[in-house]
Amino acid sequence: CGNINIKIHGTEKVTGRIGRLITEEIVKVASHIHRENNPQIEIKTKWIKLPCTAPGIEILKKEIKKLSKIYPIDKINALNLAWARKMYGLLRNNHSKRYMRVLIQILRIGQGLFIFLPGELFVEFGLAIKKKLGLKHIFVVAYANNNEIGYVPTREAHLKGGYEVDRAYKLY
Repeated sequence: CGNINIKIHGTEKVTGRIGRLITEEIVKVASHIHRENNPQIEIKTKWIKLPCTAPGIEILKKEIKKLSKIYPIDKINALNLAWARKMYGLLRNNHSKRYMRVLIQILRIGQGLFIFLPGELFVEFGLAIKKKLGLKHIFVVAYANNNEIGYVPTREAHLKGGYEVDRAYKLY
């Protein structure tokens, strides 16, 4: 989930070792999974509309002007400038949508329920889904289908700010 960062980084040797350890553990755990004979499979799909917002055209003009003065420009500022120019163009040409359609899917295999969501909801939303459904085997899967919505932070995360709230949306 977007707001839980375990900070794995390092050389290819370090990250490769971590990947192998995780893989080995998955194989061990999977060998002890209870298998149902003839599990029932069911899938439900629904398109929903999510509201979209964009900064005002004057704010974007100022951002473009500010970022255009940076020389040499680093990667992050270059991405921010590209985003601001794209948004400015969309607003200037009146192509801004007020909503976007996203696909939500739920797959039930036996006693397991897989919920496929666009983007990456903060962990609190996944826990709320599990609590409200009250089932034992629920798996919330991020970046399914229309993952271009990026992070979906909580109200508390917006108050704190940070990468997921303040910057990441410009990179999608």
